[in-house]
Amino acid sequence: MYKFCKANGGWWFVCCSIEELFEFKDKTDYRYSEAIIDECTGKEGKYSKLYKAAESLAITKNISVVEAMAELSSSVLSPQIEILSCGNEIWFNRFGGWNIGLGKADATIYMKNLIFPDCRKEDIRISKFSENEGGKHYYAKIGTIEVCDYIDGEKIIKWNTRDEAYSRALKYCEELNQVKK
Repeated sequence: MYKFCKANGGWWFVCCSIEELFEFKDKTDYRYSEAIIDECTGKEGKYSKLYKAAESLAITKNISVVEAMAELSSSVLSPQIEILSCGNEIWFNRFGGWNIGLGKADATIYMKNLIFPDCRKEDIRISKFSENEGGKHYYAKIGTIEVCDYIDGEKIIKWNTRDEAYSRALKYCEELNQVKK
Protein backbone atom coordinates (compact mmCIF):
# COMPACT_ATOMS: atom_id res chain seq x y z
CA MET A 1 0.00 0.00 0.00
CA TYR A 2 1.19 3.49 -0.85
CA LYS A 3 0.68 6.40 1.50
CA PHE A 4 -0.62 9.73 0.17
CA CYS A 5 -1.21 12.87 2.22
CA LYS A 6 -3.18 15.94 1.26
CA ALA A 7 -1.41 19.16 2.28
CA ASN A 8 -0.98 22.66 0.87
CA GLY A 9 -3.95 22.11 -1.45
CA GLY A 10 -2.64 18.98 -3.19
CA TRP A 11 -1.87 15.31 -2.82
CA TRP A 12 1.65 14.11 -2.02
CA PHE A 13 3.10 10.62 -2.30
CA VAL A 14 4.83 9.89 1.01
CA CYS A 15 7.87 7.79 0.18
CA CYS A 16 9.12 5.84 3.18
CA SER A 17 11.71 3.48 1.71
CA ILE A 18 14.38 3.22 -0.94
CA GLU A 19 12.30 0.50 -2.65
CA GLU A 20 9.34 2.89 -2.95
CA LEU A 21 11.69 5.61 -4.20
CA PHE A 22 12.96 3.41 -7.03
CA GLU A 23 9.43 2.38 -7.94
CA PHE A 24 8.31 6.02 -8.03
CA LYS A 25 11.34 6.98 -10.14
CA ASP A 26 10.70 4.04 -12.45
CA LYS A 27 7.19 5.32 -13.10
CA THR A 28 7.96 9.04 -13.37
CA ASP A 29 11.52 9.64 -14.58
CA TYR A 30 10.69 9.21 -18.24
CA ARG A 31 11.24 12.95 -18.66
CA TYR A 32 14.99 12.41 -19.11
CA SER A 33 14.57 10.08 -22.07
CA GLU A 34 11.64 12.10 -23.41
CA ALA A 35 13.85 15.21 -23.48
CA ILE A 36 16.44 13.39 -25.60
CA ILE A 37 13.84 11.89 -27.94
CA ASP A 38 12.13 15.27 -28.45
CA GLU A 39 15.45 16.91 -29.30
CA CYS A 40 16.47 14.12 -31.69
CA THR A 41 13.15 14.32 -33.52
CA GLY A 42 13.13 18.12 -33.67
CA LYS A 43 10.03 18.34 -31.49
CA GLU A 44 9.77 21.32 -29.12
CA GLY A 45 8.70 19.34 -26.06
CA LYS A 46 7.95 20.30 -22.49
CA TYR A 47 11.38 19.02 -21.41
CA SER A 48 13.46 21.13 -23.79
CA LYS A 49 14.95 23.10 -20.86
CA LEU A 50 16.05 19.83 -19.30
CA TYR A 51 17.77 18.90 -22.56
CA LYS A 52 19.49 22.30 -22.72
CA ALA A 53 20.76 21.81 -19.15
CA ALA A 54 22.15 18.37 -20.08
CA GLU A 55 23.66 19.78 -23.25
CA SER A 56 25.38 22.55 -21.28
CA LEU A 57 26.70 20.06 -18.72
CA ALA A 58 27.92 17.78 -21.54
CA ILE A 59 29.90 20.62 -23.12
CA THR A 60 31.37 21.69 -19.78
CA LYS A 61 32.45 18.15 -18.82
CA ASN A 62 33.25 16.97 -22.35
CA ILE A 63 30.81 14.05 -22.10
CA SER A 64 27.82 12.95 -24.16
CA VAL A 65 24.37 14.41 -23.59
CA VAL A 66 23.16 10.97 -22.50
CA GLU A 67 25.91 10.80 -19.85
CA ALA A 68 25.04 14.34 -18.75
CA MET A 69 21.35 13.42 -18.49
CA ALA A 70 22.29 10.44 -16.30
CA GLU A 71 24.42 12.73 -14.13
CA LEU A 72 21.51 15.17 -13.72
CA SER A 73 19.22 12.32 -12.69
CA SER A 74 21.81 11.00 -10.24
CA SER A 75 22.34 14.43 -8.70
CA VAL A 76 18.68 14.38 -7.63
CA LEU A 77 18.57 10.73 -6.62
CA SER A 78 21.65 10.69 -4.35
CA PRO A 79 20.34 13.11 -1.70
CA GLN A 80 16.95 11.37 -1.77
CA ILE A 81 18.58 8.02 -0.96
CA GLU A 82 20.53 9.68 1.85
CA ILE A 83 17.35 11.23 3.30
CA LEU A 84 15.54 7.88 3.31
CA SER A 85 18.60 6.11 4.76
CA CYS A 86 18.45 8.50 7.73
CA GLY A 87 14.87 7.40 8.45
CA ASN A 88 13.09 10.42 6.99
CA GLU A 89 10.18 10.46 4.55
CA ILE A 90 10.18 12.24 1.20
CA TRP A 91 6.97 13.82 -0.02
CA PHE A 92 6.58 13.99 -3.82
CA ASN A 93 4.00 16.03 -5.68
CA ARG A 94 2.57 14.90 -9.00
CA PHE A 95 5.14 16.95 -10.93
CA GLY A 96 8.18 15.37 -9.27
CA GLY A 97 8.77 18.21 -6.83
CA TRP A 98 9.79 16.95 -3.41
CA ASN A 99 10.61 17.85 0.16
CA ILE A 100 11.10 16.21 3.53
CA GLY A 101 7.49 16.49 4.58
CA LEU A 102 4.97 19.24 5.00
CA GLY A 103 4.09 18.58 8.61
CA LYS A 104 0.36 18.51 9.14
CA ALA A 105 -1.70 16.65 6.55
CA ASP A 106 -5.36 17.46 5.93
CA ALA A 107 -6.02 13.86 4.90
CA THR A 108 -4.15 10.57 4.56
CA ILE A 109 -5.10 7.61 2.41
CA TYR A 110 -3.41 4.40 1.35
CA MET A 111 -3.62 3.33 -2.28
CA LYS A 112 -3.27 -0.12 -3.75
CA ASN A 113 -1.43 1.33 -6.78
CA LEU A 114 1.16 4.06 -6.99
CA ILE A 115 -1.18 6.68 -8.45
CA PHE A 116 -2.22 10.03 -7.05
CA PRO A 117 -5.67 9.84 -5.40
CA ASP A 118 -7.18 12.72 -7.34
CA CYS A 119 -6.40 11.29 -10.79
CA ARG A 120 -9.44 10.78 -12.95
CA LYS A 121 -10.36 9.09 -16.17
CA GLU A 122 -9.86 12.47 -17.88
CA ASP A 123 -6.17 12.42 -16.88
CA ILE A 124 -5.45 9.38 -19.07
CA ARG A 125 -3.12 10.08 -22.00
CA ILE A 126 -2.27 7.53 -24.65
CA SER A 127 0.78 8.06 -26.86
CA LYS A 128 2.65 6.33 -29.65
CA PHE A 129 5.86 7.14 -31.46
CA SER A 130 5.27 8.00 -35.10
CA GLU A 131 5.56 5.29 -37.76
CA ASN A 132 8.72 7.05 -39.03
CA GLU A 133 10.30 6.55 -35.60
CA GLY A 134 9.35 2.87 -35.62
CA GLY A 135 6.33 3.37 -33.37
CA LYS A 136 4.27 0.21 -33.15
CA HIS A 137 3.15 0.21 -29.53
CA TYR A 138 0.97 2.44 -27.36
CA TYR A 139 1.87 3.86 -23.95
CA ALA A 140 -0.47 5.08 -21.20
CA LYS A 141 0.00 7.73 -18.52
CA ILE A 142 -2.34 8.95 -15.84
CA GLY A 143 -1.19 12.41 -14.95
CA THR A 144 2.58 11.99 -14.64
CA ILE A 145 2.49 8.31 -13.66
CA GLU A 146 3.40 5.80 -16.34
CA VAL A 147 0.95 2.90 -16.37
CA CYS A 148 2.74 -0.43 -16.26
CA ASP A 149 2.31 -4.06 -15.34
CA TYR A 150 4.90 -6.44 -13.98
CA ILE A 151 4.76 -9.93 -15.43
CA ASP A 152 7.32 -12.44 -14.14
CA GLY A 153 9.44 -9.53 -12.89
CA GLU A 154 9.42 -7.80 -16.29
CA LYS A 155 8.09 -4.26 -16.55
CA ILE A 156 5.45 -3.96 -19.29
CA ILE A 157 4.73 -0.42 -20.54
CA LYS A 158 3.81 -1.13 -24.18
CA TRP A 159 0.48 -2.26 -25.49
CA ASN A 160 -0.39 -3.38 -29.01
CA THR A 161 -3.51 -1.24 -29.43
CA ARG A 162 -4.78 2.13 -28.24
CA ASP A 163 -7.78 0.36 -26.67
CA GLU A 164 -5.54 -2.02 -24.73
CA ALA A 165 -3.45 0.87 -23.35
CA TYR A 166 -6.56 2.89 -22.46
CA SER A 167 -8.21 -0.09 -20.82
CA ARG A 168 -5.15 -0.72 -18.61
CA ALA A 169 -5.07 2.94 -17.56
CA LEU A 170 -8.81 2.89 -16.91
CA LYS A 171 -8.34 -0.13 -14.63
CA TYR A 172 -5.88 1.93 -12.56
CA CYS A 173 -8.43 4.74 -12.28
CA GLU A 174 -11.18 2.35 -11.25
CA GLU A 175 -8.93 0.96 -8.53
CA LEU A 176 -8.86 4.44 -6.98
CA ASN A 177 -12.23 3.56 -5.46
CA GLN A 178 -10.53 0.78 -3.48
CA VAL A 179 -8.73 2.87 -0.88
CA LYS A 180 -8.17 2.41 2.84
CA LYS A 181 -8.39 5.41 5.13
